[in-house]
Amino acid sequence: MKNIFHGVRSRIFIATIGVAAVISAIAILEITPAFSRPADANSDAALLDGYRHVEVASVSDAMEKVAGQRIYLSHRIRPIFTSKFAGFAIT
Repeated sequence: MKNIFHGVRSRIFIATIGVAAVISAIAILEITPAFSRPADANSDAALLDGYRHVEVASVSDAMEKVAGQRIYLSHRIRPIFTSKFAGFAIT
């Protein structure tokens, strides 16, 4: 009698694992497209258009969070040359 129950239990276990694997595969296939981006979202024009609506400080803060380091200039910055000058700057 023990061998019959052992065989039935192992078949039920294998069937349960198979059903769980199929359900997991279906869930992954259904969820993946929900998180994907459109193909043209990475184009240069789309990227520039996205930055047009964002403040510079927000981009800088986001870059700091992603990089994990300070990106802004120190307030202790000093000029390289001691001579003074005045005029237009091209930036």
